[in-house]
Amino acid sequence: LTNANTQTVTSAGIPASSDTTSPGPVTNLNATPTSTTSITLTWQNPTDSDLSSLLIYRSTQSDFQPNDQNHIATLAAPTQSYIDQNLTPSTTYHYLIRTRDTNGNIYTSLFYPRASATTLTQELPEEPTEPETPETPEEPIPPPADTGSSPQGDRRQVLLKTASDSRVYYVSSSGVKKHIPNPEVFLSYGNRWEDIITVTSEELMLYPVAHGIRHAGDIRVYVLEGGEKRWVISPSVFNAVGLDWNLIVEVNQAEFESYPEGSAIEA
Repeated sequence: LTNANTQTVTSAGIPASSDTTSPGPVTNLNATPTSTTSITLTWQNPTDSDLSSLLIYRSTQSDFQPNDQNHIATLAAPTQSYIDQNLTPSTTYHYLIRTRDTNGNIYTSLFYPRASATTLTQELPEEPTEPETPETPEEPIPPPADTGSSPQGDRRQVLLKTASDSRVYYVSSSGVKKHIPNPEVFLSYGNRWEDIITVTSEELMLYPVAHGIRHAGDIRVYVLEGGEKRWVISPSVFNAVGLDWNLIVEVNQAEFESYPEGSAIEA
């Protein structure tokens, strides 16, 4: 419709926009895997003053074209990053981004800015082997399979936590998980806070919990109960209470002394 001044208006009486030029494309689009189930996208926005939003599309097909089915997010400008979550481990995903301005014009091209990344592989702990039964029940308890020969105790292979829990766990080289009791013990191993990896509760549960500890250089095995360490006096008692030889971890002096000593387990 037109008014007396020949201005074009919509059927609702609102002047129609004369802007039919879409904004430019984003540049420097990058995709980086950040976990087994997430990928982070970063980019630079065009300099168009009327840039309104960014439309993000994802597919497992590298030559896909954007449509409603593969549209995963709409972000308000000037956002320049996005974390795509709840993905499948060890899977390659392809992304493209379209820009839209305040008048609804959307950038369209045969050559959209694209990026691809593969989510990280889920590493499962090794299946523990059955321990050999001691020849005599009263022999000293042998060291576990994962001894970690340094005086610092068993080397902390991976540091893990979940987003909903402040507790930090280490996973030993044999795939055994143990809670680190306090910051002093954490630092005594030379750990760094920035090395902690946040995982889902399901991922953390994949690792078996340590059944006991032993101090570096000592053959005695202790079970942790109620914040105390309790010495298991013999292999026969160890087996009788249902403990697993493969789930014993070696600790350093600082961690060993952080647990007060309780009564020995004799039967």
